Amino acid sequence: MNAAKVKVALGDYKDASAALQSLSQEADSMGLKYISVECSIYLAQASIGMKKYGAAESLLRDAVDTSDRLGLQGLLAQSHFQLGRALELSGGATEAKNQYKQARQIADSIQKEAHADTITKRSDLSPIFAHAS
Repeated sequence: MNAAKVKVALGDYKDASAALQSLSQEADSMGLKYISVECSIYLAQASIGMKKYGAAESLLRDAVDTSDRLGLQGLLAQSHFQLGRALELSGGATEAKNQYKQARQIADSIQKEAHADTITKRSDLSPIFAHAS
């Protein structure tokens, strides 16, 4: 999983996509929902990098639904944020703004619940806090 995350971060989207699809399917078959959703989010990021915004949007809408249903707040915030990116890059600025807003509200809630400002430095949430809404 970490190797695939690094590939996404370095822009090696094609190799990352293949690895993440395989990991996601394996996690699903083993009932590892958190890992499955996390793979979907990174796979969507790779799709965004390859300008496959429709594919990213579909993955992220599923990730939003699953993480919301399972109460995975960190992944839910990430899913909304990345969905906002996909929508913004494909011309859906209005809906993107709503997704960014939802991501920030969830991230703020996580920060409030943790009673710690260090949450803003978490690698998964820092882009949400850094984004100008």
